[in-house]
Amino acid sequence: MKAIMVRYSSDKKQIWNDFNRSAKNPLFMFDRDYMDYHSDRFKDHSLMFYKENTLIAILPLNEKKGCLYSHGGLTYGGFICGNDMKQSLMIACMNDLVNYMQAESFSQLIYKSIPYILEAAV
Repeated sequence: MKAIMVRYSSDKKQIWNDFNRSAKNPLFMFDRDYMDYHSDRFKDHSLMFYKENTLIAILPLNEKKGCLYSHGGLTYGGFICGNDMKQSLMIACMNDLVNYMQAESFSQLIYKSIPYILEAAV
């Protein structure tokens, strides 16, 4: 599977927030109203992953000096996934992210995963 990745922009705020609220692992810290309070300090590079026309995952990211961070303004980062996310689909998203990073000349990804205790509660 090749995901279609779209870089987040403010015109996608409602789509992002609606997806986050309905995801299988929603996190209030990933709501754009919460994230955007420090938007002046971070160059946002958040991504939205689609399979066909369906949003399947969001990934809060910022960029700094050729590196992607998940997300420098948050305590933790990581993928927020739709209810249809399966292991094979996540692997495909990760592979597509690596290819995207190479195409965009990002040298590194600092991935702060969602703490297990929060994932286990879902």
